[in-house]
Amino acid sequence: MLHTLWEILSIIKLWEYVVILGVLTAILSAVDWWFKKRLARRVLAEIKQYNSGRHEYENVIDTNEFTHLDSDYYYKVSVSLKSKGFLKLGDIEDVTLSRAYPNLRTYIRAMINTGNTILAGIYHINPKGLWKILSLLKIVPSARVLNFSTELADGRFILTSNTRPSNGADHTPPEIMVEYFSNKFTPGELLSVHMDRMEKFLQENPDIHPVLIHSLDDAIASQRRFNEIKTKYQPPTPARDENNFKKY
Repeated sequence: MLHTLWEILSIIKLWEYVVILGVLTAILSAVDWWFKKRLARRVLAEIKQYNSGRHEYENVIDTNEFTHLDSDYYYKVSVSLKSKGFLKLGDIEDVTLSRAYPNLRTYIRAMINTGNTILAGIYHINPKGLWKILSLLKIVPSARVLNFSTELADGRFILTSNTRPSNGADHTPPEIMVEYFSNKFTPGELLSVHMDRMEKFLQENPDIHPVLIHSLDDAIASQRRFNEIKTKYQPPTPARDENNFKKY
């Protein structure tokens, strides 16, 4: 009889666990739905903000406020490029990007070669807060980036970078002729590759000449034209298609 009672009590206890498990599952489902809804609304707001009009840029007066960034990287690359004849135009922040993704805030150091045809962009992406965990999980990138770009009079760009898009996808429009190389390339090696690419293009297209960059304002204007090309071309994806978020 005790054995039977124990079995009954065990069954009751088992059902208690089942009920508790069911309640917990329901709670987790509700939390999951709420989180997705909140995240979807936030991402949608960021998409609208990031793609609304042209980007705003501001001069960075004191780079020391970016304590999470690798100042040594900026310094070493700058010194290397100065030895190649590059001059520093200034440090700028894409405040449109910073407003949309404050935990990915960074600044770009712009430098130009002696011929005023190759614009160098140096920056470090080092996520903060919760995004730091996502960075450790390789979901959000952490990268020390060096780009060389040459704008052409026909509206195209030659871009050479040491960093490939983190998601593995490259939806670059045909107007931007980009090639990615290892981040182990030294600044000098990456520059040589870009110069070879530019020289080859100009030889094959003698009627097209580079747009000259003389100042930081010129560099910002060029970057805006670059952004406009990418914004107009980017196809809808799960991360950009607003319709995917309306169901939440």
